[in-house]
Amino acid sequence: VFAGTWHGISRSSSFGATWGSAALVDTGITAFHVGSDGTVYAGTAPSLPPNSWRGSIYRTTNNGVTWIQCAPSWAPTTVEAIAVTSQGTMFVAQTSHITTNGLVMRSTDAGLNWETVYQCGRDTMIHALASGPAGTLFVGTTSTDFGNGPGGKALRSTDNGQTWTSLQDGLPEAPVWSFLFVSSRRMLLSTVGVYT
Repeated sequence: VFAGTWHGISRSSSFGATWGSAALVDTGITAFHVGSDGTVYAGTAPSLPPNSWRGSIYRTTNNGVTWIQCAPSWAPTTVEAIAVTSQGTMFVAQTSHITTNGLVMRSTDAGLNWETVYQCGRDTMIHALASGPAGTLFVGTTSTDFGNGPGGKALRSTDNGQTWTSLQDGLPEAPVWSFLFVSSRRMLLSTVGVYT
C-alpha cells in the first residue's frame, strides 16, 4: 500500500498496520496511478524552499524500492491526476499556480515528450482523469470562480485526447471529482451525488 503525503511517499507491506518512508522525501504527493503492468506512477506538487517550486511525475517498477522521474519539472504546477492507457500513452492533469486553470498533457513515448491536448478556461481545475477499458478518456472539471458559484463538467475523448465532447446530458452543473469503472460497460461518476 502506498500513501502520498506532503512529505513524500509512505509504503506499507502489512495492509496499513505499519508504515515506512519509501521515497521523494519532502515532496508533496498529490496523485497516484497503477498501470495494467503494475507500474506505479506518482504526481507531485510544488514544494516549499529549499526544494523546487515545480510539479512532476515519478514511476516505480519494483514496488517502490526506486523511483524514476518520467516527466519534466513543470513550474509552477500541481499534478492533479494521472492516467495511462492500455497502449501505454500517458496523460496528466495539471493546475497552474499562475492562472489557476487546468490542462491535460499527453506523452506517447514514456514521458520523454509532452503536448497539451486539453486546456480549461481561467479558474477551472481538473481533479478527475481516467482511461476506460476500451481506451476512452474521461476528464472532470471544477470551477474555482466561487463568485459565480462552483461548477464543473465531464468530458470524453475517443481519439486518444485529440478531441473532447461534453457528457453533461443528465448531469448537474457541478464539480466532477472522480470516475470508477465497475465493468467494461459501466462507469460511476461522483459529483453532487453518484451517477452511472
